[in-house]
Amino acid sequence: MRNKLIATAMLVLLGGTVAFAGLATYGFTNITNNGSNNIAGSLFMTVSSVDGQPHQANFTFWMDPAQGSITEVYFDDGTLLGVDSVLNSTGTNFYQDGFLPHGNKFDGLVDPRNLPGGNAPGINFNVSTDYENPLLKKGYGFMSAEESGPTAWGVDQVDESLTICFDLTGINTYDDVINALGIGAGSGGLRAGIHVREIAVNGSDSFVNKLELIPAPGAVVLGAIGLSLTAWAKRRIT
Repeated sequence: MRNKLIATAMLVLLGGTVAFAGLATYGFTNITNNGSNNIAGSLFMTVSSVDGQPHQANFTFWMDPAQGSITEVYFDDGTLLGVDSVLNSTGTNFYQDGFLPHGNKFDGLVDPRNLPGGNAPGINFNVSTDYENPLLKKGYGFMSAEESGPTAWGVDQVDESLTICFDLTGINTYDDVINALGIGAGSGGLRAGIHVREIAVNGSDSFVNKLELIPAPGAVVLGAIGLSLTAWAKRRIT
């Protein structure tokens, strides 16, 4: 299976395919437009299946070229159930809502609680709650650690990324996730939102993923598959 996935990835590299079974890439739309520098074209999300785990899906976020720092990630959906793992690349350090290190001013909670600008008419982005622990009022938000300032541990380099592995509700599979992303807002849909700081030094904007698939940069395809295999191997070991 590993060799098959790697071989498929090489085909994507050579052919520039939009997506193959188990991997899809999306761009983002700027929903706040706070400044004249719109970096939406630099932001990407890859959704990949997890080898040997049909009811899980990986979401990987990165930028190319780097024009700021992705510091918060949010999900608005009805398909995801619980976070299986948060995989930080070198240079990033993200935590799920409710698990940020104690001692910072957020007391473990992601702040802002919702995607900035997500409440605007026509956007209606509402962060999903933790279905396993609804009384804790945790949401599916993720924030970079504040140890050296919120941007220090965000995704701010081309070779950095954040991957979040989700368990899926009921019998939902990777294909259901892709279908939900194609719906977007509304019943049965799924959206990801990201908040980027330090745009042109002091600017910030919020972005929501587009509905359509786009060609994935080859290096990112291999990286996303590598993370899927790493997560699979980790479970086999433990």
